[in-house]
Amino acid sequence: MSVKYQCTHCDFTQRVRQEARVYEKEEPKCLRPICWLAWCHTCKKVVDAERVPTLRELEDHLESVRLEPYAERKLFAYWPPDEEIIVTQRYIEWRKNRVAPSRCFECGGHDVLFSTASYGDLPCPQCSGGMEAHITLIGGSFTRFAAAVYSLEGELITPGNAPEEWLMEF
Repeated sequence: MSVKYQCTHCDFTQRVRQEARVYEKEEPKCLRPICWLAWCHTCKKVVDAERVPTLRELEDHLESVRLEPYAERKLFAYWPPDEEIIVTQRYIEWRKNRVAPSRCFECGGHDVLFSTASYGDLPCPQCSGGMEAHITLIGGSFTRFAAAVYSLEGELITPGNAPEEWLMEF
């Protein structure tokens, strides 16, 4: 899958490749890097970045799921409430041991500015206007590609093998 971000006020356009990412040791199970749209000050571009929420944010999230199981949320939008509670508890355990801050998946740097939601609400780097996401799913065969593997501290261990065509024009 690739996502094209386009400013609604100027001619800024950039594609961001999305690929599967996993942690090297899935202990606790079911944890994957939390991917959010960000501006990387090192790369000087829009990137997919690993977002490391604060422990407080995760605890507040857990409480909100318990109080309002079907309310709209920004952190884990796609889990049914029962699973979301289990997954959030696992992220809390992971976060208690995590030392490294969030990082850019492109360069590994930590100087990133996140959007207010996982795939939106990032101001345009040229004019500060709004940006729209245009998502393209590459279909055809159901080929599975190897996921990029990261340490629990977010360091790239093994790159994924998703094809560069995922950045094709659309």
